[in-house]
Amino acid sequence: MTPTAHHVACLDAVAAGAPQLLQLAGFKDTIEEGFLILPESAALPAVQKLVDSLAAQAVKRAAEEDKKRKLELEKAAKAREARAQKARDEAEPAAYDATVAKSSQLMADEDETMVAAIEEHMDSHPELKAGRPLDSYAIERQVAGPGGSVVASIAASAGMDYYDYVVHMKRSGGGEWSVTKVESA
Repeated sequence: MTPTAHHVACLDAVAAGAPQLLQLAGFKDTIEEGFLILPESAALPAVQKLVDSLAAQAVKRAAEEDKKRKLELEKAAKAREARAQKARDEAEPAAYDATVAKSSQLMADEDETMVAAIEEHMDSHPELKAGRPLDSYAIERQVAGPGGSVVASIAASAGMDYYDYVVHMKRSGGGEWSVTKVESA
């Protein structure tokens, strides 16, 4: 802006405090309310300082608005991620339950396979039954044993009587279980 005589600024269009700032830069009140005039005798460096100050203020305000907009976008993105995480968390129990159910079925199938191997071994070694008519077997506990084996505590029943055994088992490369040793517990 190159100020010349009688430049007029409409004070209605400027921010609060601007009239006082313009007066400090050399603008004078006019007869018409809400307007200031810059006399020809005004010091142009003061007016230029005012213009530079207003430009700097506009740049600062734009930067603040940009920062505010970025923060709002980040906040919105975090909120979206939180909602998505909540949805995933709510879905996870169902996925966990499905995995447990599948795992439980696999474990039940595995236990059945192990019990079948135990039953076959006990039938082929009648001396282990000690003359008892064992009719069912249940694995009560199993732990990893040495050399990749499994040590299982089992309960065998003969009617209403129960007998405890410790069975050492190993799985072949094809997934078949075999009994390597049976001890009375």
